[in-house]
Amino acid sequence: KKRDKDNLKEIIGEHPVITFMSESKELNTEYSKNNGDLNIYFGNTRGYNELKGKDLFVIGTPHINPIVYYFHAEYMGIDTNKIDKKMEYQTIQWRGLQFKFQTLNNPDLRNIQLPLIDGELTQAIGRARTIRTEAKVRVFSNFPLEITDIFDFG
Repeated sequence: KKRDKDNLKEIIGEHPVITFMSESKELNTEYSKNNGDLNIYFGNTRGYNELKGKDLFVIGTPHINPIVYYFHAEYMGIDTNKIDKKMEYQTIQWRGLQFKFQTLNNPDLRNIQLPLIDGELTQAIGRARTIRTEAKVRVFSNFPLEITDIFDFG
């Protein structure tokens, strides 16, 4: 909603945002005025160092095209012609956490999907180089990460 996006843009201010490619330009308007266009978005996060030491926002949950999960499954010897490929919003348990998430019903496919989403979010967060700097990253996602130290369910 436009009202929610305007409120979000106020919170973001001049901080860089990593999000979906379709939203990146709009959410990085203030950041881009002083720093140039930020062309880092979900699916294109690896190898960038320009956000090192900068406070950063990561907004969204990067779902990957399901065909990628099927390719991985076939490579691992899982016959994707014989398994349930339906995706539903459901309560799942993963890495000791229980949460609701839009995920695949088949546990083998889910075990491919979740680490890929985790990896993409972790790559986005890693652009700030928080291990070596004092940067803070605020993540707005419905996917819990083990590296998170504060959870806000509000």
